Amino acid sequence: NGLSPLHMAAQGDHIECVKHLLQHKAPVDDVTLDYLTALHVAAHCGHYRVTKLLLDKRANPNARALNGFTPLHIACKKNRVKVMELLVKYGASIQAITESGLTPIHVAAFMGHLNIVLLLLQNGASPDVSNIRGETALHMAARAGQVEVVRCLLRNGAVVDARAREDQTPLHIAARLGKTEMVQLLLQHMAHPDAATANGYTPLHISGREGHVDTASVLLEAGASHSLATKKGFTPLHVASKYGSLDVAKLLLQRRAPPDSAGKNGLTPLHVAAHYDNQKVALLLLDKGASPHTMAKNGYTPLHIAAKKNQMDIATVLLQYSADTNILTKQGVTPLHLASQEGHADLATLLISKGAQINVPNKSGLTALHLAAQEDKVTVAEILAKNGANLDQQTKLGYTPLIVACHYGNAKMVNFLLQNGASVNAKTKSGYTPLHQAAQQGNTHIINVLLQYGAKPNAITVQTVTEKHKLNVPETMTEVLDVSDEEGDDTMTGDGGEYLRAEDLRELGDDSLPGQYLDGMNYLRFSLEGGRADSSDRSFTPTHHSFYSPRHEGMMEEMLTSQQMSLLTRENEKDSYRLSWGTDNLDNVALSSSPIHSGFLVSFMVDARGGAMRGCRHNGLRIIVPPRKCSAPTRVTCRLVKRHRLATMPPMVEGEGLASRLIEVGPSGAQFLGKLHLPSAPPPLNEGESLVSRILQLGPPGTKFLGPVIVEIPHFAALRGKERELVILRSETGESWKEHHCEFTQEELNQILNGMDEDLDTPEELERKRVCRIITRDFPQYFAVVSRVKQDSNLIGPEGGILSSTVVPQVQAVFPEGALTKRIRVGLQAQPVSVDVVRKILGNKATFSPIVTLEPRRRKFHKPITMTIPVPKSNSNPVLNGFGGDTPTLRLLCSITGGTTPAQWEDITGTTPLTFINDCVSFTTNVSARFWLIDCRQIQESVYREIICVPYMAKFVIFAKTHDPIEARLRCFCMTDDKIDKTLEQQENFTEVARSRDVEVLEGKPIYADCFGNLVPLTKSGQHHLFSFYAFKENRLALFIKIRDNTQEPCGRLSFMKEPRNYRALTQHAICNLNITLPSYCKESDSDQEEEASRTFEKCK
Repeated sequence: NGLSPLHMAAQGDHIECVKHLLQHKAPVDDVTLDYLTALHVAAHCGHYRVTKLLLDKRANPNARALNGFTPLHIACKKNRVKVMELLVKYGASIQAITESGLTPIHVAAFMGHLNIVLLLLQNGASPDVSNIRGETALHMAARAGQVEVVRCLLRNGAVVDARAREDQTPLHIAARLGKTEMVQLLLQHMAHPDAATANGYTPLHISGREGHVDTASVLLEAGASHSLATKKGFTPLHVASKYGSLDVAKLLLQRRAPPDSAGKNGLTPLHVAAHYDNQKVALLLLDKGASPHTMAKNGYTPLHIAAKKNQMDIATVLLQYSADTNILTKQGVTPLHLASQEGHADLATLLISKGAQINVPNKSGLTALHLAAQEDKVTVAEILAKNGANLDQQTKLGYTPLIVACHYGNAKMVNFLLQNGASVNAKTKSGYTPLHQAAQQGNTHIINVLLQYGAKPNAITVQTVTEKHKLNVPETMTEVLDVSDEEGDDTMTGDGGEYLRAEDLRELGDDSLPGQYLDGMNYLRFSLEGGRADSSDRSFTPTHHSFYSPRHEGMMEEMLTSQQMSLLTRENEKDSYRLSWGTDNLDNVALSSSPIHSGFLVSFMVDARGGAMRGCRHNGLRIIVPPRKCSAPTRVTCRLVKRHRLATMPPMVEGEGLASRLIEVGPSGAQFLGKLHLPSAPPPLNEGESLVSRILQLGPPGTKFLGPVIVEIPHFAALRGKERELVILRSETGESWKEHHCEFTQEELNQILNGMDEDLDTPEELERKRVCRIITRDFPQYFAVVSRVKQDSNLIGPEGGILSSTVVPQVQAVFPEGALTKRIRVGLQAQPVSVDVVRKILGNKATFSPIVTLEPRRRKFHKPITMTIPVPKSNSNPVLNGFGGDTPTLRLLCSITGGTTPAQWEDITGTTPLTFINDCVSFTTNVSARFWLIDCRQIQESVYREIICVPYMAKFVIFAKTHDPIEARLRCFCMTDDKIDKTLEQQENFTEVARSRDVEVLEGKPIYADCFGNLVPLTKSGQHHLFSFYAFKENRLALFIKIRDNTQEPCGRLSFMKEPRNYRALTQHAICNLNITLPSYCKESDSDQEEEASRTFEKCK
């Protein structure tokens, strides 16, 4: 890492040693790999005598570290007043700037060191120099809440309305933080109360967003306008309405802010409050005279928004204030249309009770019933029918609700309409009947229903010859209302990256430690702290485990360890940065584009001949329908439900996870024209279980086959040998789930296929490829693949029996005769506890047995059963450890919670006699539960939380872009079934430089990234490059890296680890190691733009 004896002597304040080294020609300005000189070290530690000696020996007072910090910056940051004066006296530049544009006064102002700020000003420092974000020292002091420093800067002539990027002033910052005293101080010094950012935000807008009523009051007293609008026309009252800032809204209305002021798209504060369900704000606005009848540009009233968003409370309040239930938008849409389309039954009932007309058509002729039929909202349709809805009302193209339901394959709605007397032979203007639509879309299950109700199979359309591929599609409603906040929203909240929040910026001080660039600096990073725990000292926080502590004596050993470690990363001096690791622990795979398969996107047709189709979006998804198993030509639909499309996330039981996406199989036929049907109730998952593929939706739901068919779906479960297993859940309607059982031997499978030209992999091959095979005689609407701890089960009746675990053979449950009165399936799970996990969390303080679960949980037995669990083993005393001596530490824990309730461990050692036989513990219990033996106390929860994390198999993909001769940007992804070709990275000209094999990662756990070789990650001291992995979501980590030596090849090793890097360890256990070589540098054209922060706008249809 380049540390010299002079650096060490300076750090320890060993003045004689420094003199001795300098007398023996030690270079006074010798630098580490981070370009730190001994003067930087002395300034950090505040060693005045060493600093003076070094300066007397002609040390450069303006030496710049790798990130541009000079000794003066460091002295200002650490509040070393005497050292700071000495440096200035010896010619240190008062206006020196770092790589990010910080001058010494920026650093001192942010840290709140008033004496340093005064001394810098007295020595001619300008308070108005800006950093690369355009921020002056006044901005920095305001952001850190340093009131006295703000006062000092203002008294010394700092520009009070200095503008940073996006035209943000110190007053904006103080208003966002709610620093009322600072706001008053800035206003007393003539800060403009209505200063607007580039997007039109004033300090009053920001106070409204953050709910700082005292700050808003001070601003209004100083003459701030409550009527100024942002670029989109939002006043402070709009912003307060969006964020539910009731007190600020009251204050604005008391100051006569107009309650009905409209933004550019015609939205009033009441529209906004309705959209975000801020009932108290809406009630306040109505009390103060806001009109419930105001329309946005497209004609939406607050009641339309409440109806669409299912805001019952807001709708009730609006109706109490005489909101019109039959008011039309510009497209003729009523609130009842929107409530019906979204399936909000209670809101539809409320609107009808207040006089909403049922059969009002919009401009294309769609009624509320048409929209309910389109979305398969039977509950709403029942309400509409009871209240006199015309079941055969036609749109302008002649579509009745029944024809619409047939088109979209909504079987439940078709049955409901026919049972209530809808015309089965109604025709559109083109002569199409419901039967035409069902046939056109391949909805076999609906065709049968229509024929039963007397549909004419020989009905002829008006035009007897039609274009071959013409689809007859009913009208749809496409209105959109944008109730999103301002473009500047990100800037103001600090979410956009341009301006960090105050707590984020506290890390800014860490710029003073250039050790953020190179791994070798961790020794210095810690040792500079001198081993003190100083709460105000936020700068040189150790980033990783300390490499050296002053309390340890073996410094030379540690330094040698560092040398050994650095030798691992280079082959020789000539080619010092060329990678030399072997391939034994490398995870790269050859880069190639994704394989292309012919197959189906959403649906395909199958008849008596059978067929096998592969999903072309998801490699490994396959459906096989053997010959003579399909009774009629049927359109089979199949798609994977994305997690974010689920109405609510599956209630996971600890330690369980979805192995693939949920599989939806239905309703069939060109269903992509309608919405994806989401299960109304997600799979009930126990602790330690989770979905390991997306939910699969199949169709037509309820289809019965004449024999078994095969569905294969890729999953992402890490099964850890035989420790975990896959379970298939099925749901007929999306409302309830049960386990799917249908197993066959390989011979039986071959017979099922009837000689089809399809190869079936063996169970071993399926496990290797991570594909789950489902065999079924019918299609439910959904399949879900779940990962759980391996469960050994058996049918046990009144005669009793023994159940043993195949994972941990010593674990068993013995049922005596009469324990059960009827024959039930009993399951036994044994989850081993990794010694490494325990050691990482607790060291050698504890040992644990496997976690043993008896299913079904919370069941009482008529006679006690006997459980046997192996004794926790420790390294020091493998036998009989923990329950000998005067104070035994072996405890038996029990959790009787079941289902989705997290485990709640109770110590039952005192009430349960334990028997020790052959290194095992036996005890009796009257109830099925989760049991755990531990040799420790009160620390089981931390281990349990670690153990129940669900493991997945995922791959790391790395994209790179070299934007400077010595710098580059990396984008690291941890993917399950994501598309490899990332659109954003392609548009920004990133190149894929590495792809790993599938490796095991834990959901919700952080992954730390680090670089070795000729590539260095740019991080601040005390911070890490890390991101957390979540299955089926986009896990992206962006990082900047620097090339150590641009005369060498720009290559290095990228390691992903479960923990921050430990500099004491010679080896670091990584999740994944990838060798990467950066793409060659190409100068960007002037037209290339910096990437913009993406903005999310909420839509109302």
